[in-house]
Amino acid sequence: MGCGGGSLLAAAAARVGPTGRVVGIDGDPRLVEAAKRRVAHLPWVDVVQADALGYEADESFDAVHCRRVLMHQHAPDVFLAHMVALTRPGGRIAVQEYDLEGLPCFPAFGSFERMIDAGLRAINYVGSDLSAGRKLLDRFTRAELSDLRLEAQTPFVPFVDERMEVLLDAFAVFGGVAERAGAMSAIEYEGLVDKVRAAHHDQLFANHVVRFPSMVAAVGTRACD
Repeated sequence: MGCGGGSLLAAAAARVGPTGRVVGIDGDPRLVEAAKRRVAHLPWVDVVQADALGYEADESFDAVHCRRVLMHQHAPDVFLAHMVALTRPGGRIAVQEYDLEGLPCFPAFGSFERMIDAGLRAINYVGSDLSAGRKLLDRFTRAELSDLRLEAQTPFVPFVDERMEVLLDAFAVFGGVAERAGAMSAIEYEGLVDKVRAAHHDQLFANHVVRFPSMVAAVGTRACD
């Protein structure tokens, strides 16, 4: 659910094999088309453009998964309940969500930290939950899922590492929202993004390390009827 451009669909397809079936759901038509192209060589994978909460299947699934989706839902418990409804009794529900407790850099880099602070305020302003990861176990428990398992990873990444480009691309788009949130002007924000991008390619910052968001994963089982 919320498959985006389909980055995880091939992995799911490999797990179930050609005798199984994988369905990816997303509401963005551009992402759906990208996902369809990505899995065109896998005939047992379907990609459906649909609102996830409105999606109804003609059969229950052995497993239902979403990644970085609950954090953007205004009614995450309702969304999780729909995931459970799509899962067969005894089937598995898996969710992965970020938990953002700041993204500190050491040694300190003021421009980066100001950009991150304004970006996080922008994310919060649009209603996304910056602490979604830590809430998964409670949500799964209240959804009456059993055999619960919780795991988390928190990467520490050198500032000049190529993985930083994903983070910088994600935060680069928040200028206008940061201004509406009262964090700073869009022009100031975009100037910080440019400065931070330049530092990413500067070996003077090779000893700087950024703590990335924690990715929390929860897995549970739907009760048998």
